[in-house]
Amino acid sequence: MSRVVGILIAAVLCAGTAVVAQTSEAAQAAEPSMITNTCSTGGTTNADSYGYCWFDFTGLNTAGSTGTITQPFTQLIGNSGFKMSFTVTISQHSSSGPLPIWSARSTPTWGSAMFGNPSKNTVPVPGSPTISNQSTSDPEKGFPGGSGDAAIGISGIKLLDPAGQEITSYSLALADAETSNAGETWQWTTDGEPWKVQSLVDPDSGAGACRGPADTTNLAALTGVGTQTLTCVGSSNSWGALVATTGWSPKQITAVNTETNTGRQALAIGISTASLTFKKTIASRASAGDQFGLRITDGWGTQIGPSPVTSGTAKNASTGTLTVPVSSAWYDLRETAAGSASLSNYAQSWTCTSATGKAVGLRPDGSGGINQPVQLPGVDQVACTLVNTALSSKVTLTKQWKDALVGSTATLGIDAAGIKNRVGATSSAGTGPNPDTGNVASATVAAGTVVTLSETTGGTPADYAQSFSCVQVGTSWTSTGPTFTMPSTAGQIDCTVTNSTSAQQVVVIKKWVIKNAAGTVLGTHSIPAQSGDSGALPDGFSTALTLPGQTDPHFGQTYGGYVNGQSVSIGEKSVTVPEGCEISSQSVTEVNGTAVTTANTVPYTATLSASPTTNTFTITNTVTCEVSTLTLAKQVAFGSLPATSWTLSGAGPADALPGPTGPTASTGATAVTVTPGVPYALAETSTTAGSENYVPTSDGWVCATDTESVPVSDSSVVVGYGQNVTCTITNTTAKITVLKHIEGAGGLTAGQFALTLTPAAGLGSAVTFDGDEVATTANSFEVKPGSPYSLVEQSLSSKTAYLPLGLQRSTDGGSTWTAVSGSQFTPTAGATVQYRFVNQAVPALMLPLTGGVGVDVIAYWSIALLVAGAAALIWLLRRRARRA
Repeated sequence: MSRVVGILIAAVLCAGTAVVAQTSEAAQAAEPSMITNTCSTGGTTNADSYGYCWFDFTGLNTAGSTGTITQPFTQLIGNSGFKMSFTVTISQHSSSGPLPIWSARSTPTWGSAMFGNPSKNTVPVPGSPTISNQSTSDPEKGFPGGSGDAAIGISGIKLLDPAGQEITSYSLALADAETSNAGETWQWTTDGEPWKVQSLVDPDSGAGACRGPADTTNLAALTGVGTQTLTCVGSSNSWGALVATTGWSPKQITAVNTETNTGRQALAIGISTASLTFKKTIASRASAGDQFGLRITDGWGTQIGPSPVTSGTAKNASTGTLTVPVSSAWYDLRETAAGSASLSNYAQSWTCTSATGKAVGLRPDGSGGINQPVQLPGVDQVACTLVNTALSSKVTLTKQWKDALVGSTATLGIDAAGIKNRVGATSSAGTGPNPDTGNVASATVAAGTVVTLSETTGGTPADYAQSFSCVQVGTSWTSTGPTFTMPSTAGQIDCTVTNSTSAQQVVVIKKWVIKNAAGTVLGTHSIPAQSGDSGALPDGFSTALTLPGQTDPHFGQTYGGYVNGQSVSIGEKSVTVPEGCEISSQSVTEVNGTAVTTANTVPYTATLSASPTTNTFTITNTVTCEVSTLTLAKQVAFGSLPATSWTLSGAGPADALPGPTGPTASTGATAVTVTPGVPYALAETSTTAGSENYVPTSDGWVCATDTESVPVSDSSVVVGYGQNVTCTITNTTAKITVLKHIEGAGGLTAGQFALTLTPAAGLGSAVTFDGDEVATTANSFEVKPGSPYSLVEQSLSSKTAYLPLGLQRSTDGGSTWTAVSGSQFTPTAGATVQYRFVNQAVPALMLPLTGGVGVDVIAYWSIALLVAGAAALIWLLRRRARRA
């Protein structure tokens, strides 16, 4: 350091002492008022101007321009709420000529100055950021000429955060706001960290600041870098500008200007700053209403800058770019939950960038968490972004079938706000395992989100009660019910929906209500029989039950395998009614003993109820039938009597309509209205001679409608509803002719004999008639088939001699004859048979003169033989008596 510089330093120190003394004296006289301004960035190049906030000295008191100026200032540091207070003291000294005047001035201080000069590619600074002296070379400014020197002191420096907490870590900056040319020297002294230097190069000349007097080598005349005293000696080639910073929270700095010419000089004082931006991005929300706030605090816990909150559906928020003092302290960037949001439902991801590319001081544990400490030890532009992503886990829903109906289905659903990766599933009872792990619904849901589980049943419906239960894998978290809030703990959530119901039975009763055309109920019949029925169901009515789940169901039987709430279709098939009847309605008239008044035609869809456990349904068919009639008819298959010879009758029960009676084809026997479903006893009577020889054919009574036969039981017929039945009885007899036949010649004739036909008891008297070789009305008869008859012959004269040859029979009208043993026969219905007695005359050799053996001769011989036999018998008896 030169002797001149030493003298200047000594002068500065003396000036400092004088400043203190004069300040004290001035304070006693009048306390200078505090001036509050806002520092502004700029002054240097675009690349680094953000790093300095230059104090605004607007309002600097120049009243005592010939003496010492003392002025307290408060500078607001950008938009972050920090402020710095200090006192400016300017001591002016003159070696010769008029004293220069130091005052606040805007930039650039003159056309060739580097600081804050757009023509030199540096950024202007708003306000009056420089303390400048002016000389006679600038008469238009109204400054007197002359040379001189001055000491500008900054003392009582204190940095406060927005809460008034004193910040003990900061860095101040000084800048040559004009140019230091030949005969001009700056010496800057700090009680803080040694000076660090940045030299601005003039873009026009390429010359920097602080060039030496004999600057032939273009070397900088700058000394003291890295110490607490920095000296800059100007030269004719010094067209740049000097910028230097001092850290360690200096409390006092002094800038001494020495002038050996009538030039001018200017000084800018500021604080080293950095810009800090805190941005928020919501990648996904756990709940649509979740909002978040941002907050930056300094190392003393004081909030700086605004605290924005995301709002509505906005996903982004920002504190904006805040200008903050460079400090070794940490700034804490933190998010807060707003409203109902819970930070535990989110994962945080941090990224911080630096304009200088320097590594930003982040906490050692990485980029997670709700806060992030950031250290800004140097001039920089730092932007940190916090991304919130809702924590999410997979949710599954499995169907657990229990006592379910085969064919029932369940469509499983998971719903939530912001749901992702949703996969639905439909499970069918009876087709999968229990639980049905082959059909599982799933989705990804964010923490804190309300989840709604659901199932929709279908297929074979039933009243399934649903119960939901959920567990989280690897945790103790559980939930019951169809809704829950996603926990913030990690792990898949597995839910199960289980059905339950009660077993039911079904029985269906069949009821027939039969009416006539007038609407009068003719009969009621039920399966199974019910109280008040009209008896068993008549023939011609039939139906079959249809019931789901049953192969061949029957009315009146109880069937299981159903559940409460199940939808069951009840119907019938293959319904038939007799000809002449038609179905008026088919409907379910009762359910569990209660009459049904709503739509109830079959098939009828019923929902099984829990009580009673056996659900009972009644299907009623109402049938309208035409009148039932009975006609009796008579036919004669073989015989001479006409069909009208008999009176026909059909007698019903006492409470039934009277039946038909009368000869065939008569009004009384034709199409007579009868009571359906009851038996009518069929009979015939006749008083006509010869009718006793007629019998019914083996078919007996034969009954039928126009299209079908009607059964007859014990000569009774039941006429069905709407039936027109005709019952026919066919009678038959047998015919015989009894002849007399004489074999050979001899004078015998058929008329010499009488023949007798004797019937069985009850069929009349015997009939005697004269023999004849041919059939006549006298020897031809109708006889009762199946009854025994006997035949005999008798000679009409005792004097007639003949030989009997036997009884013969012919069935072909006399063409062939066969001998008959005995004299009895039984006629066959519908047959005509001829019988004949065959005799032969006695031969002529045996006859007396009168004409052969007569009856008298035969009689005499017979008596003689009897007498001889009697005599022999008497002899024998006497002989036995003597022996005894």
